[in-house]
Amino acid sequence: MAAVPSPVSVALLAVPGFTSAATVYGFFDALSGTRRDWQMLHGGAAVASPFRPLVVSREGRPLLGANGVTITPDASFVDCPRPDVVCITDVMVMPDEPLGDRFDAEAAWVRDAYGAGATIASACSGAVLLAHTGLLDDLDATSHWAYCDALSARHPRTRWHPERGLVM
Repeated sequence: MAAVPSPVSVALLAVPGFTSAATVYGFFDALSGTRRDWQMLHGGAAVASPFRPLVVSREGRPLLGANGVTITPDASFVDCPRPDVVCITDVMVMPDEPLGDRFDAEAAWVRDAYGAGATIASACSGAVLLAHTGLLDDLDATSHWAYCDALSARHPRTRWHPERGLVM
């Protein structure tokens, strides 16, 4: 009998006041339902998702998202098991808004996860924080089209592609 592979752990980064609950939990739901929902809809045997999503934040305590909905993380940066993937789902800031140092702890955690072997991804405005890590220097990247001009000005070493929905 073949061994069942361990699920891919996907840390979904939640930033108090800047992450929308809809986006972080939308990703959580999509990852949790992968394969499982297909089987259910087509009458197949129950299977588990190949992903293990978890919501991670700096403190690991419940926080208010950008849309005022409470997000309850599964782990803090300190007690998060080493993720296979980190996804920055969104960061609700204006495209031209300077970040200053308010996301430095999140950027450091993402860089540490990358250094430990995690694949790093972002969705939409999450590219603002991903670019802040410096991990996109000399790479191709994308974001919501409304952010790409400001990102290009702030991070000129990254080649921004607003016309693309996915860059790998």
